[in-house]
Amino acid sequence: MVACAAVEGSLDLLTGLDGVDIIQAGDIKSGNASSQALSKYLGWHGIPSRIKTIADKGAPTAKLLLTEAKAAGASFLVMGAYTHSPLRELILGGVTQHMIGHADLPIIMAH
Repeated sequence: MVACAAVEGSLDLLTGLDGVDIIQAGDIKSGNASSQALSKYLGWHGIPSRIKTIADKGAPTAKLLLTEAKAAGASFLVMGAYTHSPLRELILGGVTQHMIGHADLPIIMAH
């Protein structure tokens, strides 16, 4: 739900844009907010959106998200910041950690 908090906190920045691209990497686990629900939520606030689902394979998720954001011409990203156990982060890394260290566009995060 931290992604929802990030979007809610960014509504003032999103209002008035020509459109928002929602990039979903892989499948969403049951019980979590869906891309479709986010698109409807943005629509209620007068913010048009497009959903793009990408396969979460072949490259680190963060790299895939950054590539898609650039391809869409994004000027900034809005995302939730998640953490895993320190051991898992050390071995596998993490999307949030990669974004903070490698993103070349502004990111609005909520944790």
